Amino acid sequence: EPSSPNCGASAGGRARHLTALKLKAFLMRTLTICLLSFSLSACGTALAIADGVGTVAVYGVKTVINTVDAITPDIVNKKKD
Repeated sequence: EPSSPNCGASAGGRARHLTALKLKAFLMRTLTICLLSFSLSACGTALAIADGVGTVAVYGVKTVINTVDAITPDIVNKKKD
């Protein structure tokens, strides 16, 4: 009887309820793992880009210093008397 207070409290109803809870927990775990994976990969990508930009900046400055030194060595390498 659908209006009885024991509606859904049968063994089959409890089993369906537990299965639904297990499925919900599984889906929440899966969603959490997916979100963590995506956020960590995005973080790794950002770090790789920052590393690349830093490397380009350092080598760019070195190139400028070496070029200036090649053109006018007396500016960069001052002679000590």
